[in-house]
Amino acid sequence: NAARDLYNEGWSLHQAGRYADAVDRYQRSLAVFPAPTTAFRLAQCQEATGKLVEAAEEFRAIVNAPLPQGSPPAFATAKQDAAVELAKLEPRIPKVKISVQPAGAAGLVVQVDGVNMPTALVGVARPIDPGSHTVTATAPGYAQAQARVDVREKQATPAVALTLQQKATTYNPHGGKTTD
Repeated sequence: NAARDLYNEGWSLHQAGRYADAVDRYQRSLAVFPAPTTAFRLAQCQEATGKLVEAAEEFRAIVNAPLPQGSPPAFATAKQDAAVELAKLEPRIPKVKISVQPAGAAGLVVQVDGVNMPTALVGVARPIDPGSHTVTATAPGYAQAQARVDVREKQATPAVALTLQQKATTYNPHGGKTTD
């Protein structure tokens, strides 16, 4: 069937060390048939490509998902193996704490590598993949603030502090206040 063929392609790529290509095949296989064995291999490839947060989420999902009645023994084995791998992986995942001043700026948008971060996580240590990351903060009436942070595996929580500078307000005699 299609899911098995995609899994087999993924496994061949996985064994050849072509992890990014294997991730694609495993994800497509899972879209056809969500087998914990395939999800386990996907998580291994995510880990191999440095996507530790995604790998941990995948392992966690395998551990927490109930197995359907009559599942093959390989599914139960994948669930047990995922718990072991998750326990080994979690201590390797660094966290970063991003703070923004002024606190509670209306319309605040914080991005990590161009992806919006929930503002509820501002000031909270959150998991992040090892590597170099760009953090930006914007809010209406403020200039964008940006910082780079380099994060290593097992690193104690680095802090990124961004300060938004209010844009200058000038008087325009023809139309009231303007913001530069």
